Amino acid sequence: MTEKLETEKEVFNKQLIEIEKELEDIKKFNDYGEVVKVYAKIDKFKLQIKDCHTQIESFNYREEMFKIPASTYESLDLVEDGFKPYYRMWSTAMKFDYEKSNTTNGPLLKNNFSQLEKQVNREFLKETIELTKEFDNLNNDDASKVLGELKEDIEKFREKLWLIELLTT
Repeated sequence: MTEKLETEKEVFNKQLIEIEKELEDIKKFNDYGEVVKVYAKIDKFKLQIKDCHTQIESFNYREEMFKIPASTYESLDLVEDGFKPYYRMWSTAMKFDYEKSNTTNGPLLKNNFSQLEKQVNREFLKETIELTKEFDNLNNDDASKVLGELKEDIEKFREKLWLIELLTT
């Protein structure tokens, strides 16, 4: 039984190396126009991290049963910490894209101007500004490019909010 566990852990360690490489690829995503496609990849990566935590729990449970010291995987913690700002960025971009599309393509009378204005200003714009500062510190030009395009898109949408207010009140 311990041999099977050790074999699984070896496979898992190789998987972690691939996940680290995948994070490096994620850091290079720079096409805001492909937000839906990129977000699908980002969301899949988040699920991979979650699955890794589940595997670690399984390893640790079996190690405890066999009275073996629990394995730790600091590299997964580093990947997860490194991934968080990218997940926030692409999640914000995806949510904004969804709201913008719903607002402009859906029935106008269903829009709540006050709620939409707060969401655009307090959630999307504020988060974009915070993330811009964070990525400036990380010196990631690709992320800065995405955030610049997102902020520009938000600003263009904000310029049209008066029209939504006029049509919905």
